[in-house]
Amino acid sequence: MYDYYEPKLADEPINVALNAAIERGHYFEARVREQLVAAGLTFAPPQALEFKAVNGDLRGHADGVVIAGPNPLGSAYVNYPFIWECKALNAKNYRALARNGLEKEFPRYAAQTSLYQAYLNLHNPVLFSAVNADTCEQLHFWVPFDAERAQLWSDRAANIIAATRAGELLPRAYKDPGKFPCKMCPHVERCWGSS
Repeated sequence: MYDYYEPKLADEPINVALNAAIERGHYFEARVREQLVAAGLTFAPPQALEFKAVNGDLRGHADGVVIAGPNPLGSAYVNYPFIWECKALNAKNYRALARNGLEKEFPRYAAQTSLYQAYLNLHNPVLFSAVNADTCEQLHFWVPFDAERAQLWSDRAANIIAATRAGELLPRAYKDPGKFPCKMCPHVERCWGSS
């Protein structure tokens, strides 16, 4: 929201930890993609991964769209094409995801997958890959399309964009700037100021 409402100033510090975490994610995403290609999956070209909505203010980019591959894939029969999402997690979050599932442990990732399915018009289940960044273990599971979740988050995004365009600053979503996700946000200083 802040990038739209008030573009980042050139002299603002770069969040080094956030950039390192993003690069770590890109590294593991590339390694898992290589393994999936070696297993026989074929990925769509990069232009098939992006969507834009709400006059370009709501954008997304899936990690991959798999358009072909073996069937069955292991013991599962697969409907192609499907979206592929990959996340690198620390050991604690990896174990929690394996134990509790995506919706309970990472509702933001569940929302992300639903939005991608809706806006890319690919309603087959998403192949969600998680990598334990501490041990390199991998977890792969299917996430079915949830149209209600997609609509809920699409509406929320549209409401935030409309409020921002109108110059209205919505209430903060979180209560503590020192805790996740605020502490990782590049806008924490602007959002919280001297609060």
